[in-house]
Amino acid sequence: VVGLGGWMILGQVRAWGAISSGKAALASGDLEAAITWLEKASRVYPSSDEVSFLLAQAYRRSGDLPKARRELAHAQRLGWVKESVAFEELLLAVQSGSSSAAAVLEKALSSDNPEAARICEVLAPAALAPPR
Repeated sequence: VVGLGGWMILGQVRAWGAISSGKAALASGDLEAAITWLEKASRVYPSSDEVSFLLAQAYRRSGDLPKARRELAHAQRLGWVKESVAFEELLLAVQSGSSSAAAVLEKALSSDNPEAARICEVLAPAALAPPR
């Protein structure tokens, strides 16, 4: 017989496993698997700012911008790092067609920015898209 505390620990272990699998899938570019794992983690651990932030990234990268915005707002409400949220908002804005956000990201590329790959990930398609 497992008591209430045991069920809570089991739920946390499941959430951590799903988060870990989701992070690995996101890092490898397997966005479908990342979303599946992170949605599972979100159901088990809905108050996780990290899970919401990772889901926002996965949705953005897969092109589901409305879900990305929703998860990013949720991560922010839960207390995720403000600078990370602001950066992800810029990436979302560029993917939505904002040229002013693209200019900000282009400036960020001029320095040794550890986020250069993520910046290029959104700037390249935006540069190749037909004008709106």
